Amino acid sequence: MHSHYLGQPDAWLRYHDLPGREPACVYLHGLATAASSDFPALVAQPALTGRRSLLIDLLGFGFSDRPEAFDYTLTEHARTVAALLDHLGLTQCVVIGHSLGGSIAIVLATQRPDLAGRLVVAEGNLAPGPEGGSNATFRRAIAAQTEDAFLRTGWQDLVRSMRVAFPAFAGQLEVADPRAVHRTAVSLVAATKPSLGDQLARAPIPRTYIFGERSLQNEDMAARAAALPTQGVTVRIVPDADHGMGLDGTPAAFAELLGRMLSGDE
Repeated sequence: MHSHYLGQPDAWLRYHDLPGREPACVYLHGLATAASSDFPALVAQPALTGRRSLLIDLLGFGFSDRPEAFDYTLTEHARTVAALLDHLGLTQCVVIGHSLGGSIAIVLATQRPDLAGRLVVAEGNLAPGPEGGSNATFRRAIAAQTEDAFLRTGWQDLVRSMRVAFPAFAGQLEVADPRAVHRTAVSLVAATKPSLGDQLARAPIPRTYIFGERSLQNEDMAARAAALPTQGVTVRIVPDADHGMGLDGTPAAFAELLGRMLSGDE
């Protein structure tokens, strides 16, 4: 694992940099998870080996620092990713974001179009609407609480419930910073102008939005899948997957789809 020092906000951003051919693939993780946990099994799949891959733990998550003064907005998360890519001298990357990471990828491409040559968004948030087919209930339940209430009782309640329902996710949650989880969730559900969906539609680069097949059972997500191609966004589906895309242990189908895309076969 590597570390990059950020003078603002006086913190270390940590990441894996797996060597291979470029353009580099930059992997951004979901809310309360970590790239160092979510993506190693994915990039080790035969369909994705041999490509340079950066697996970045966002500030407040995984192995990265947890600065209290950082505001943890999508904009600031994207800024820290941009600082790392500048440090590494990388441009025109394939930015692959899952859930929260997909939303940050869109902001990054809008802020710094030189850094993103292609966007791959796996069920990232695009609007503050219901989006019941993604993890909307989870992030909205967090954002509905005040920060003080979440730090006082909401955090421990959340961890306890996840230990029973999703023990693997609970392990990632417990090493995340509670303040980072709350502030990021608040930013994630907030309205932006232009919206994340509009930013994705306007990005002058190849864009793909990926759904888990089971997520399309939700009417909102099915409507999104129908609308995105009219905005120039390619839609692809991971078979027999939900919002997690199989990252919790069965990532082969997701990897195969990404591999075909990166090879120009999709």
